[in-house]
Amino acid sequence: MPFAAALALVSGAMMIAGGITTILVFHVFQSMFGGGYMMGGGWGMFMSPAHIQYMIYATSIVSMVIGAVILTLAYKIRLNPQSTRDYGIMILIASLVGLFTASGFGMGSILGIIAGIIAIVRK
Repeated sequence: MPFAAALALVSGAMMIAGGITTILVFHVFQSMFGGGYMMGGGWGMFMSPAHIQYMIYATSIVSMVIGAVILTLAYKIRLNPQSTRDYGIMILIASLVGLFTASGFGMGSILGIIAGIIAIVRK
């Protein structure tokens, strides 16, 4: 297995695990503290507890989807090594998008960027 594919597999797995962990930790804190915030008023109209919850869900789902895409691309590198450069570009783009959602605890995106670059420069 090429090193770029192995690194991309680790990256994708970290992104999926990060998304799942974020959702689980959020639910634990919400159940422990009742989902309320100090003084019961939230943070204003635009930062109500419901908005925060939806933002956490959205970033977690984006992280898991990007992780699944990277896992698929890593598998495709293994099946079709002639197209490694093309898949590396896609991994790099997906990892850069994942960087904005701190996918895979932040480290998953960084590993994906490295895997994409290695796949692109591979001869």
